[in-house]
Amino acid sequence: MLDQVEEINAIIVGANGGIGQALKQNLANRPNVKSIESFDREHYPHFDITDPESFSPTFAGWQQEGRKFNLAIIATGALIIDGAPPERRFAELGAQNMANHFALNAIGPAMMIQQLLPLMPRDEPAVIAALTARVGSIEDNHLGGWVSYRAAKTALNQIVRTASIEWTRKNQESALLAIHPGTVDTRLTQDYAHPKKVSAGIAADKIINCIYNAKPPMSGGFYDNQGKRIPF
Repeated sequence: MLDQVEEINAIIVGANGGIGQALKQNLANRPNVKSIESFDREHYPHFDITDPESFSPTFAGWQQEGRKFNLAIIATGALIIDGAPPERRFAELGAQNMANHFALNAIGPAMMIQQLLPLMPRDEPAVIAALTARVGSIEDNHLGGWVSYRAAKTALNQIVRTASIEWTRKNQESALLAIHPGTVDTRLTQDYAHPKKVSAGIAADKIINCIYNAKPPMSGGFYDNQGKRIPF
């Protein structure tokens, strides 16, 4: 879909993270990408994904100016918050840690999608992709543990699904996707070994290819970086 768009104006939320930087570099090398807005703490020092007031005024200003993006990627997220590692057992579950995960990994992206939708065109192809995690799949959970992170990512998948239904009514050439980037070698995963961990550059290339090949019927779905559907 996006490979047929002559000029793409993109925004990456969390562009200063490991995956975010790689996504920005990958998009910069795509011939039809006209501009890339990096929405992160480096360019917007007061930005906090858990605080809508830190970003909604900027987005409201862009809306008044008539600014449009036809590609948006939300690349925020955290596995360890305030030094608390993922729970290995249900007995380790803590209310504050769980609330922190929902604030950062679910509520924040939901509020960001809310701000992004009015900046997307109604009459041409457009994609919003939120980076989520395979461990948010309920059906695919066979190991247990990581309760707070899993539940927050599951919530994000539902948020994407619900928002996509409303957006499709306004733009039938749109796709709102939840994408699992794979296990990427970044600060988020540095303390966790995985036999299939890949570099941020490789992950970014797969993610962007998945986004470029997205079609409207995929909207609201949960996919890996190959574009293969993951069960909710």
